[in-house]
Amino acid sequence: MDLDRNDFADAVSARAAQWNSAGVRWELHYGPLRDKSAAWIAADLNACLDELTDRLTSTPTGT
Repeated sequence: MDLDRNDFADAVSARAAQWNSAGVRWELHYGPLRDKSAAWIAADLNACLDELTDRLTSTPTGT
């Protein structure tokens, strides 16, 4: 998959509202401009892990 920084930023922006409403703290970072420029997300995933743990422990298992 060939994805440039702007495409990545657009994809992040499209999901930002969901992450914010779920309580995920995140930041989009850009590396220096060059032939293979980079962008990445730094996120505190504790809120996601807490929600997942709650769902896994509160969902009945088996039938």
